Amino acid sequence: MTLAELLARLGKGEISGDPGLEIAEVCHDSRRLGPAALFVAIRGLAADGNRFVDAARRKGAVAVCSEEPPHGDGAWLRVPDAREALAVLSAA
Repeated sequence: MTLAELLARLGKGEISGDPGLEIAEVCHDSRRLGPAALFVAIRGLAADGNRFVDAARRKGAVAVCSEEPPHGDGAWLRVPDAREALAVLSAA
């Protein structure tokens, strides 16, 4: 599924980068993702997933989904609620 198709499922958000980028999996744990993954950076009580964007990219993430504005290289999907996005994108 492409990044644009995933955004269409969400119905809200904006893409920076290639909307035709193929996504093979959706993951919120930078230690467990594989190639062609979309990393969803979620702010938690103990840690902010946005701190792990670089680690996720080194592990094979081709795009990031976050409430934060884009930073660094690569595709970025900015959403109003990353937790909600994780649920919808995982179901897709």
